[in-house]
Amino acid sequence: MKKLILTILIIVLAGTAGALYILTNPPLVGGAVYSSPDKKTVMVGVGNDGFKGIQIDKVSVNGGMDPLSTVVQVNDALKGFFITPEFEEKDAPFNFDLKRIDEVTIPPDTDPLDVYEKLDAGTATVKDKIYGLGIIHEQEVKEITIHYRYLGLPLRKTVKNGA
Repeated sequence: MKKLILTILIIVLAGTAGALYILTNPPLVGGAVYSSPDKKTVMVGVGNDGFKGIQIDKVSVNGGMDPLSTVVQVNDALKGFFITPEFEEKDAPFNFDLKRIDEVTIPPDTDPLDVYEKLDAGTATVKDKIYGLGIIHEQEVKEITIHYRYLGLPLRKTVKNGA
């Protein structure tokens, strides 16, 4: 009986320690923020420095407002991102991939800073994928809040536009 209680206690402590680690070191990493001149269209580079995939659940802007449109661009690092007033497939240059947020799981080892370093060093290839969150809103976008799940935990990250 003591072994069972000790085993349960160890599992609970390990789970709690793991959850605390994830909460203090969230895996979603934000990269550069690009916007249109009126700041109503925004592209946020995102990545994952964790060890499992990240699923984006929802995106809100300016303190909780729903944007008009949200997409994820999945491109190779050599192409970069594109920004248009509508983010529709017809607007996408050849071979740019636009997806709904529920269609994309951001895999591990996709930290935008690592990709930027490879680009600067000239070692980036088409195998280096980048992920961008495209947002369109009716007003100037000042901040973006990304609600996501990692290992079943609901987390969020807020990114400022122009800060």
